[in-house]
Amino acid sequence: MEIIKLTKKNRREVVQKMCDALACDRLVVFPSDTVYGLAVNAVSKKAVDKLLAFKDRPKGKAISIAITSLEKLNTYATINDNQRQLIETLLPGPFTLVLSSLRKVDTRLEAEDGTIGIRIPNNKLVCDVTTKFPLPFTATSANISGKGPHYSVKAFLNTLSQKKRDQLSLIIDAGTLPHNKPSTVLHMAKDTLTTVRPGALTLKRHTIFQSESVEETIDIAKKLVGRYQNIAKKKPLLFILKGDLGTGKTIFAKGVGIYLGITETIVSPTYVVCHEYDTPHLHFKKFYHFDLYNVATEEELQVLSIPNTITQKSITLVEWGERLGSLIPMAKKTTKTVLITFTDGGKDKRQLDIFEVH
Repeated sequence: MEIIKLTKKNRREVVQKMCDALACDRLVVFPSDTVYGLAVNAVSKKAVDKLLAFKDRPKGKAISIAITSLEKLNTYATINDNQRQLIETLLPGPFTLVLSSLRKVDTRLEAEDGTIGIRIPNNKLVCDVTTKFPLPFTATSANISGKGPHYSVKAFLNTLSQKKRDQLSLIIDAGTLPHNKPSTVLHMAKDTLTTVRPGALTLKRHTIFQSESVEETIDIAKKLVGRYQNIAKKKPLLFILKGDLGTGKTIFAKGVGIYLGITETIVSPTYVVCHEYDTPHLHFKKFYHFDLYNVATEEELQVLSIPNTITQKSITLVEWGERLGSLIPMAKKTTKTVLITFTDGGKDKRQLDIFEVH
């Protein structure tokens, strides 16, 4: 067993070591965006044998896999257009999405109903490994089945017998991780969305609106602001909007502006990123309208300091909100966060899926 400390200077070396270990069907402990995880090559019977033996995992209990990008999803699972909209918002991030498997990995990693859990962790090391290693690898928590997750290598090793320690090939030690909950497990194999295990972020109160005109989209926006206006007495309101170009995100923003009594014309701040409006509304005194379409990197996003921009008695609306990434868990601690996905139904028809983020 080799333990290697992860630093900024040796990241490339560590990525290569992890890829080499996976290629040789070895068992690797690695830091993720939630807890320490266990990785093996997900298509290798020999590697999965080792993982199952280590975890003492009951037969038929699924183990999630990590993949490099959303584009790879179609290789391993079946998804439809509505699912894709939500998936693109949630990943990368602290979610495991349960989808109908295409059986391209060892079938013992699947659940008995033929589904597979898929993760794209928001973690630089994992992203680098999934990019370099050509196959999916497991992303299960580093623990014995039925035991709790671990946030440090020392705590993990203290729970293991010498026999169990000898089964490990490589441990990547990134120190003590933030005490985030494990990933939220969402079952999406059917048209319904079910939370199997709550984690750092949880989606609740799934509501679907159908709009057949610009006017109806505006009315839906007004209705939603009205639904949440009492929240303003306690915390700001954040709308995260996800949808392709032309699906009605800016029309929705216009509806919010109308409800708030803003007389200025609401246009998308694509090139300036943010427009700020004062409002005469009793509860919401500020309306911040962001458009992240031209924000390409995490560094650019951090410069915007969106969580610090949000003030009490305000509404913040973020178009292309899936690019908030790691800021979503931060924002939900201080705001009432609502995720809205927009799906084009042709002409002016739209479907809006509404989720509360907890």
